[in-house]
Amino acid sequence: PLFIEELTKTLLEQPAEQTPAPQTPNIPVTLLDSLAARLDRLGPAKETAQWAAVLGREFSYPILQACVPYAEGRLQGDLARLLEAELVSAVAPAQNVASKGAAPTLYQFKHALIQEAAYASLLKRTRQTRHQHVAETLITHFPQIGETQPEMLAQHYSNAGLPAAAIDCWLQAGEQATVHGATLEAQTFFDRALAIIEPTDREQRWRALAGREVVFNLRAERNAQQRDIDALLELAETFNDDTRRAQARLRQMHYALLRQNYQLAQSAADAARACAQQADAPVLEVDALAGKTSAFTSVGKLDAAQQTVAEMLARLPRTDDEGIRAYALSCLAIYHHFVGDLSHAVLLWQQAGQAVQRVGNRVREARTALNVGFTFLQLGLYTQAGTTLEGVDAALDNQAAFARLARKVISDLGYGDQLGDDPDQDQADDQGD
Repeated sequence: PLFIEELTKTLLEQPAEQTPAPQTPNIPVTLLDSLAARLDRLGPAKETAQWAAVLGREFSYPILQACVPYAEGRLQGDLARLLEAELVSAVAPAQNVASKGAAPTLYQFKHALIQEAAYASLLKRTRQTRHQHVAETLITHFPQIGETQPEMLAQHYSNAGLPAAAIDCWLQAGEQATVHGATLEAQTFFDRALAIIEPTDREQRWRALAGREVVFNLRAERNAQQRDIDALLELAETFNDDTRRAQARLRQMHYALLRQNYQLAQSAADAARACAQQADAPVLEVDALAGKTSAFTSVGKLDAAQQTVAEMLARLPRTDDEGIRAYALSCLAIYHHFVGDLSHAVLLWQQAGQAVQRVGNRVREARTALNVGFTFLQLGLYTQAGTTLEGVDAALDNQAAFARLARKVISDLGYGDQLGDDPDQDQADDQGD
């Protein structure tokens, strides 16, 4: 259908031949040929279409204006020509609707193939130069984009043939997406970084593998996670650095705990702690002790766990990493839960939640809140449990489903009125769960 539409427009736009006999029109063979022919007839507006194609299928007027090397009057005229030709459409109106003649703030190519045709009409060297210019313009005039959407810069640097700059932006994008719980996007960004990192660039490779291993952990892709941990263990040896060795062993420890391989977890924790002591890294040592406490607790070795708890508490004040502090407090909470001290456990869970909030990890915050809520539930403090569980973010993983189920249990126990439950919503939640 798009080919028929574009072919019709091509024929209508061709100038009429003033000859006695009808001439056979020049009919493009393919859709891209038709689009290329229409772009050629745009005159100067074709250059604006090419600049817009470099920005993407959807492009912002302020960014386009900052990138093009000509006056705003011509730019607005060219955009009007593209709108008239129905090659682009306005997505968002002008911010100042009272201003007559003001250009819309957001445009879009009518079809991805139109953008492709405009983009393909540029020489490769010209495309690279323009992508570099766009990236530099974004950094200079729109720094907030680089801070909040580093993947946009990464794409332009990649297309500009500047892998070093692209790698750093891909890694930033992956780390930001991980923090916000966008794990699929994060994996994509780390994959793109790893695809262009040179084998000799150990620092960037370490950063990419470490970031992607976290994503695989969050996505419960255990085989892929194991491969990245093995790669980190191997890479750590090339650094000949005890800090790197400790970090890699700690990832192995956490993975072993997830797979309930408590013997491996204990040995990895011991190896990590030894390296941490050699590197004088108390934060890493606390992490190792917390993991070992968790392993001992899980197999019921509470006396051994009590010893590691004492060692961990002695080093915890030296820990300035809020993420490690939150993990250590969580392991302590689980230990006190196992020994039957639920009041102490809920206090430790709350302290862990406060540490996670300072980190800004919404996924871990939701999971910690669930533990607080369930511990309140076990203590018979139903109102506190319900209030805590109501705060679980519905957008994160499947945490909200667990929270809804717990609230229903509380309601069934006769505390629904205190929580302000909605029977209709409960029924909808039941169907969703």
